[in-house]
Amino acid sequence: MRLGLAQLLALHGYLVADARDGEQALRQLAADPGGFALIVLDLLLPGEISGTDLRERQLADTALRPIPTIVITGTERMPHERQPLRPDAWLEKPFHFDALLGLIQQYVVPEWPTLAVAR
Repeated sequence: MRLGLAQLLALHGYLVADARDGEQALRQLAADPGGFALIVLDLLLPGEISGTDLRERQLADTALRPIPTIVITGTERMPHERQPLRPDAWLEKPFHFDALLGLIQQYVVPEWPTLAVAR
């Protein structure tokens, strides 16, 4: 799913950095905290650092805290369970790509025009 979303977002003009797990995501964010306009975070990340752990570390880091974050999850969470994560937006799986794209457009603009696809 990660690679498919990255490809679709790139086709819509967004510059995308993707991470296969929480460890890789933290390394990328730490290397260039000012280089990210938005984080799209799946709470069900593989590896030792879960999506919840990643979000908690992001909120604890003054350089990363201001980056808007859209949380995606396939597990139901009650509002009181969501609140500590303080997401800027929340999207439940399964979702339509257009729903995610609409949320992303609220926070960032594409780097270049989208590709026109002949049908």
